[in-house]
Amino acid sequence: MEDLSTLSTETLVQYWANARVTFTKALGHSKAEHNERLCTQYCDELAARNLSERQCKALQYSVGEFNGPGSY
Repeated sequence: MEDLSTLSTETLVQYWANARVTFTKALGHSKAEHNERLCTQYCDELAARNLSERQCKALQYSVGEFNGPGSY
């Protein structure tokens, strides 16, 4: 995984949204677990940038793409 601190906030939000949508729609347990872990990592980095998970969740289905960049 790339160093999250080097990503722009916009890219990180996109990655989070893609991983979140993929996590919620994945049929396999392994795929869901990997994307859930990625969501947590992205969320932690976003929190360090003062962006809450609630703010991200408001965007997830408008910008999130199943299997998009940043998802597993």
